[in-house]
Amino acid sequence: AKSLITHPATTTHQRMEESERELLGITGSTVRISCGLESVGDLVADIDRALARV
Repeated sequence: AKSLITHPATTTHQRMEESERELLGITGSTVRISCGLESVGDLVADIDRALARV
């Protein structure tokens, strides 16, 4: 199983009104991380590389 990072406001919850999402704690800066079977070190390194590009 692979790890996945998503942005709920523009994917799984995009059809909801912003006010509804906020009631659920989902804001424009919320990200969801679903960890797979990779090592923790690999996940941290991947996230570090991604954030360095932002």
